[in-house]
Amino acid sequence: MSMVVKNNMSAVRTLSTLNRNSSALQKSLAKVSSGMKINSAQDDASGYAISERMRVQIRSLDQANQNTQNASSLIKTAEGAVSSTLDLVRTMKEKAVNAATDTNTDADRLTIQKELDQFIDQVDDNALVTFNGKILLDGNTMPYHKQEYTKEQNIIRGLNSSWISDALYLIKESYGIDFASGEGGKAGAKHLDVKFYEDDTSTTIANCGSSYGGETVTLNINIGAIRELESQGQAGQDGKFKIAVKTPVLDDSGNPTEEMTDTFVYNAQTLDRVIAHELTHGVMINRFKNFNELPSWIVEGGSAELVHGADSRIAASDSYLASAGAFKAAVFDLPPGATGAEAQHAYDGGFIAMRFLTSVGNVNASDGIKKFMEVLDRGGTLNEAVHSGSGGIWGSTDTFVNSFVGELDSYVGKGVENGTYADTTEAATAFLKEKCGIDLENDDTGSITGSDAGGKLTKTGSSVVHEIGSPVNWRMPSSNSTMIGGIEVRWPAGMSVANENGGNMVFHIGAKANDAFNVGFNDMRARSIGLYDEAGEKLNVTTQARAKAAIHTLDKIVDLVVDQQANIGAMLQRLDYTASNLTVSSENVQAAESTIRDADMAKEMTNYTKNNVLLQASQSMLAQANQNSSAVLSLLQ
Repeated sequence: MSMVVKNNMSAVRTLSTLNRNSSALQKSLAKVSSGMKINSAQDDASGYAISERMRVQIRSLDQANQNTQNASSLIKTAEGAVSSTLDLVRTMKEKAVNAATDTNTDADRLTIQKELDQFIDQVDDNALVTFNGKILLDGNTMPYHKQEYTKEQNIIRGLNSSWISDALYLIKESYGIDFASGEGGKAGAKHLDVKFYEDDTSTTIANCGSSYGGETVTLNINIGAIRELESQGQAGQDGKFKIAVKTPVLDDSGNPTEEMTDTFVYNAQTLDRVIAHELTHGVMINRFKNFNELPSWIVEGGSAELVHGADSRIAASDSYLASAGAFKAAVFDLPPGATGAEAQHAYDGGFIAMRFLTSVGNVNASDGIKKFMEVLDRGGTLNEAVHSGSGGIWGSTDTFVNSFVGELDSYVGKGVENGTYADTTEAATAFLKEKCGIDLENDDTGSITGSDAGGKLTKTGSSVVHEIGSPVNWRMPSSNSTMIGGIEVRWPAGMSVANENGGNMVFHIGAKANDAFNVGFNDMRARSIGLYDEAGEKLNVTTQARAKAAIHTLDKIVDLVVDQQANIGAMLQRLDYTASNLTVSSENVQAAESTIRDADMAKEMTNYTKNNVLLQASQSMLAQANQNSSAVLSLLQ
């Protein structure tokens, strides 16, 4: 190698090596000091990008977990209020049972009522519980409280939430029968299929099809007729409607002719009563072996109308009540299965006849009808049922009919002739009240469980089917079938709404935009769960009869409150699983991010030591290289 002084290439090359070793040492130092093998995108561009996305995900998962904890706290606040309400309702049930026994006087019951009044006020206080300023249990967290529904959906909501269960309870209370079993213990219906159909030319609102001992009963609802009634201003969104009917004109012999009188409307009929009427048919068809042999006046008025009352159908001035012959022709002479105009008075006339049978033969008409139905339920004949239901007064249907006709004639026939009554209307009114226990001037519907029939409570058009809770809490079914009153109710296709269990409070419980949990609570105020009646009066136990009615009301309220508590429990259970899943997800993503970005400290310390030694070596060699040019000076001496 030549000796030069201008360019010391050994030093230049050594300096380059020194710079590389210095850079390597700095990188090693950064990794050792930070604990990460990727400190910037320069270290590993793709790894850096993946790691940063994972860091975003980890922070999002951790925040979602915090959201979940907050949501759980809110729901637990609601749970505490609902639990308190359940405690109150349990105590009220205890008080109602106490009030129902005659070891208490009415003065004692008034004292118990004061306690109940305070409990009911506390239920309202519970419903107004708040979390971060939000009122939780006033119903505003449930979107269906404000949702617009179709007529079919509103009917389904009523059936699912109240009407079917209340109707089956009323039938059981009135007649002692239900779908549970048939004659001789034979298993009864297991399924109730709800179906809609369109026929706006018919005045039939609903019908119930079944067979003796069959497993399936079908409830058919004529949505076309309901729409037609609504178009005539006779039906409203609340399910109440008036039905226009025509009455056949009777000839001189009292037989119905083809001619019809002008249409008239009877008031206060509601869809829940129609459902109770039709389900009565369903239960009787399913249970009674001889159902098809029963005359129309028993099938319609003597049973299905009797369960909810038919005073609103009756006008004392109607022509079929003007003479015993007219009544017999219009009611008793109808064959089984009569339909159309011919069967019009099977409803009101049959109702009058059965009230006569049970009122004359029994102190309590309700006992008489239960004995009547008990005979038919075990497969007995109609004659046997008449004998049992009348307390043994009549041995057959014929003797009963003859007795009824004779009594009616003594009022509207002989009574008018001898001047006891001014006209047939006055005579018919007296007959209905004195012989049948039907008072057309009071509010009672004439239901067999009402005050007209010897019950202790007046059953009005709105209270005879004992609905519990406000319609605002009525729900669409969440699946294609629902167990109600021991029978599986199967809904029309497309009528179940799976997401109605949610609400309009949205808790974000995940890292993605659609990872949301909708939560809502029913309206748990006292009026909405049924602690007030439609007149705005609090649940009342001031008499034994009211206390017994309150027991049934409270049983259903317990179911309603427990259902809300169960929903809350399910929400909390889901949030627990969500929190656990978020924690595990965050840990797993963090572990993956650690694999990409964290430094292997043993390896990095080895590299650091190596680079440090190399740096020191290159520094030493640079010093030696810088000494090479000084050797030229020896030549110049």
